[in-house]
Amino acid sequence: MKRLLPILFMLGALGACSEDPVAPPGGPGMLPDTLGPLTAVPLSLGDQWTYDVSWTLSVLSPDRDDFYPPRRRRADGIKEIVATENLLGESWKVERECWRFEEGDSVQSYRRYRQDETGLYRLFVDLSAPPGALEGIQEAEEIQRLAYPLDVAVGWASLGGRRSVVQSKEMVQTATGEAEAYRIDVTSHRDGENDFIRVWFNEDGLVRRHNHHELNAIDVDSGNHVIVVTDEIETLRKGP
Repeated sequence: MKRLLPILFMLGALGACSEDPVAPPGGPGMLPDTLGPLTAVPLSLGDQWTYDVSWTLSVLSPDRDDFYPPRRRRADGIKEIVATENLLGESWKVERECWRFEEGDSVQSYRRYRQDETGLYRLFVDLSAPPGALEGIQEAEEIQRLAYPLDVAVGWASLGGRRSVVQSKEMVQTATGEAEAYRIDVTSHRDGENDFIRVWFNEDGLVRRHNHHELNAIDVDSGNHVIVVTDEIETLRKGP
């Protein structure tokens, strides 16, 4: 298991950049209640967001004690709307995302977004494809990220059996302080008992994300059962 930890850790970090993808579990803070239902998030050329990003890989014994010391990585995250593309009869904004790790390496990916009066949608295509690389694409599915107007108790289903529900309006911790935002819990039939994905959105867009996943495994050195836990946390530093 020791010699697998660096590989597992990098897979966890790379997976965070290739999935949609959420702050640790906890109750809402005192709300000023100034956030009304959302009907749009920033999605214009030049819009940019910066984030603090962290990954933690923990290997636990069945009684939840540390089996090995946790491994952690940190990155500066930058997202920017860099282009507009017409694909499959729709106009999409291309978001470039780059995580720059403390060790000096980086990971880059691209997402295509559109929004209308019904919600925010992402085109489900190759995340390595830069602007222009998908010209002539014939078919692709889209994932609904938000449903408008976004408010408490609003829910929607999306690609792959994913289900999103707005659980509450909370004060959530960002990289520079607290912000009022809607908390959305995302679930699917593939989730384990302790897995969760939570995202928080407000007028700035995504302000926090926490993905928590657990996997049962066998330690190759000792033969003992272990639980491999990954936590991916992204907190907004500055919005558009």
